[in-house]
Parts: sequence; C-alpha cells; structure tokens
Amino acid sequence: CGLGNVYTINKSFRSEHSSTSKHASEFTHLEIEMINNTIYDLMDISEEMIKHCIEKLFELCNDDIMNLNKFISKGLVDKLTFLKNAEFKRIKYNDIVNEINEDISKNKNIKISKLSKGDDLGSEHENYITKKYNTAVFITHWPIAIKSFYMKQCNDETCESFDLLMPYKIGELIGGSMREDKYDKLISMMKQKNIPEAGLEFYTDLRKFGSVPHGGFGLGIDRLCMLFTGMENIKDVIPFPVQYKNCEF
Repeated sequence: CGLGNVYTINKSFRSEHSSTSKHASEFTHLEIEMINNTIYDLMDISEEMIKHCIEKLFELCNDDIMNLNKFISKGLVDKLTFLKNAEFKRIKYNDIVNEINEDISKNKNIKISKLSKGDDLGSEHENYITKKYNTAVFITHWPIAIKSFYMKQCNDETCESFDLLMPYKIGELIGGSMREDKYDKLISMMKQKNIPEAGLEFYTDLRKFGSVPHGGFGLGIDRLCMLFTGMENIKDVIPFPVQYKNCEF
C-alpha cells in the first residue's frame, strides 16, 4: 500500500506430486500486486502483458521464432500472431461447469469427464475450453472453498478470482484474485480453513488497522516460454529442471 503497484520475478517451489508435462517443482514466477484496482483491471493487465510480450518477441527475436517455426514448432508464427490479435474470453466458473456438462450430455463424442460444482478443472477440461472458444479464456469467480483463504469473498460462496487458460496445451498460465481487505471476513475464512492466526499477524494486522482494495496475480514464466517456443514439455524450456521424483534419496 505504501509502494503502489509492485512487480517481482522470483523462483517458486511447490511440493506437488505432479509428474506432468506442465509441472516442475522449481519454476520462475512473475507476480504483481496492485492497489485501488478491480479484478477486471488484473485481467486487462494480464491480457495486455502477454500480447505486449508477443509483440516484443517478434521485434527482438524474430530470427529465433522463424527458425522454430520452420524446423521444430511448425505453425508457431500463426499461433502467436493469432493470440496477439485475439480477444481473450471471460467466463464465470459456474457457467463453464454447466456448459461443459451440457456439451457432454448433448455430444457423446466428447471424451471428458463431467464436473460437479466445487471441482477443479483438469487438463482435459482446460484443453476443451480453449479449443471450443479458439482463444485464451479467463475462468472467473471460483468457489472460495477450493481457493486460498486471502481471496476476496463474494456473497454467493465464490471469490473474486480468475485463472487464465491458454490454448495449444499450455493450460493455466496465470492465477490471480482480489485480496480480502476486511479483517473480520479474513479471520472467519482462516478459521473455516483451519489456518492458525498465530504467526500471520504481520498479514492480518494490515487489514485490522486499515487497508485499501488490492489484488494481484502470478504468471508462470516457464509456461510462457512453452507458449512462445511451441514446446509441449516444461522441462524443455528450463536449463536444469527440477521435478517430482527428481532427487533419488
């Protein structure tokens, strides 16, 4: 709140038991925290930033992109050009769950599993959504039950959050939300999720003694590199990848 909008790029570590082409235990994370903003500002900045990066990529690394397009990742130029000019779709979580389930009921050729309210989206659902709309898709207003305690609560058991799903098998590239700025609501959600208050006073006191509307998001740089190079495995864009079961001890 004292500095205004802050951007950082750091290494992040997650001990997820995920051995997929899109997960690494150590990855590079770009994060932003904003003040006096809305969830729509966060989504606008996400979209503008990705399109700006594509534009600079063609300007500064055109030879590399053309070589990838010619030999390794055929069709890459068309994909990036399309995304640079496309409108990113925005759909609420409840609406996309209903839509996927209806599509499955109407078309038996759709080989993905149905969803219940409160389920997370799997890779199969993310790929289906981006293929159907043929663009990047923001899924917004997720159930607070499956999101972090600090996300701003709505009055319908959802929160002001979003995941940005990218096409071409990239999946979730950005996760973001508004942050809960009301002390009582924050403490109540911490109790619901069994998160101890002791040790987090540095965070809760920021709300206890006054705050402003604020939010932020995290973008996976390695997945962004997958998008920009056409690689389908995150380990191919990290010099020394560290993943689940990487250490044999």
